[in-house]
Amino acid sequence: MAERVDWTNADDPQDVVHQLVERLYEGHTVLFPTAATYALAAYAERTEGTERIMLARRSDDWSPTLAVHDAEACLALAGAHSDAGRRIIERGLPGPLTLLLPPIDDEDLLPPETRAMVVHQNKLAVRVPAHEAIIETLRLLPEPMILMDGPPAASRPEAALEFFGNLVDILVDDGPTPFGKPTTVIEVTAPSIEIRREGVVPRGRVHRLASEIITFVCTGNTCRSPMAEALFRKLLADSLGVNPDALPDHGFIIQSAGLSAHDGASAADEAINTVKDQGGTLEDHVAQSLTHQMVHFSDRIYVMTRDHRSALVSHWPEASAKTALLGGRHDVADPIGGDQARYRQCAGQITTHLQQILADIKSRRRA
Repeated sequence: MAERVDWTNADDPQDVVHQLVERLYEGHTVLFPTAATYALAAYAERTEGTERIMLARRSDDWSPTLAVHDAEACLALAGAHSDAGRRIIERGLPGPLTLLLPPIDDEDLLPPETRAMVVHQNKLAVRVPAHEAIIETLRLLPEPMILMDGPPAASRPEAALEFFGNLVDILVDDGPTPFGKPTTVIEVTAPSIEIRREGVVPRGRVHRLASEIITFVCTGNTCRSPMAEALFRKLLADSLGVNPDALPDHGFIIQSAGLSAHDGASAADEAINTVKDQGGTLEDHVAQSLTHQMVHFSDRIYVMTRDHRSALVSHWPEASAKTALLGGRHDVADPIGGDQARYRQCAGQITTHLQQILADIKSRRRA
């Protein structure tokens, strides 16, 4: 009978983790909760455990995965095959995703014995499971774990025990898993992705995780950056032949923010009218402050002035390479307080520079 560990009521979860690491080192298997279902795990360096994981394999569509502890470790395995894949890894992990990656030949990252267990149909299956118990255990292990997900019914500990039977040595019981569905399986190809199985993470969410995020930044997010956002959404959507609201489904998220925004403020009336005249809309715009998450996940950031860039890079030095002046070498002057003609002039200047961004995107897509 499997040993049961009550994670919910553990006095010292870290002590539990140390015990699990010790047992995995000894070659035992552990049934962990994840965000999707319970999953059976063994330390990759102990054949006593991994052989039992392989016994749970049902088919190539239900095979073991390599479990690593964070997105950075997953990126090392993924290489530079796909920008969309990189974005999913950075934005979606840890989480209920299984990634199918091109296999690598680096034996330091993936020893042949481990490779034989987690490469199926010439695809490396990788997960970063989202539960404290398994993540903290992975952090303390020098090598990854081999993981076998349970079926949807294995979202409850008793059902998971019944499914895996005598292959389980230790159960980490944390009650029902949050979602009770299988992971979403995504094949990372060059240059994009393909959803092989829709699970916890729906298709639309996957496309948004993989989207290229372009952020426009000014001071208050009521004039220049919202106009840039709205005008570029219109230009890009027209280029792709889609509705601007459908851009995330086609690989793009366009947003704007301010370095000193009054959160919740509307766009300036003159900005709303100017954008409307050009076929866009700012009626529902709500000003927002630039956040760490926005900076971290943006692929490209365009600021209106050199002072904006200096302030942004001073606060987020890691964003220097992806932050550029929208006007190239020239500032886009603030039209605030000016009349409608001044806003139209500003929008014209912005549009000229947006055309260059659009041309760059078209060039990359052709390549």
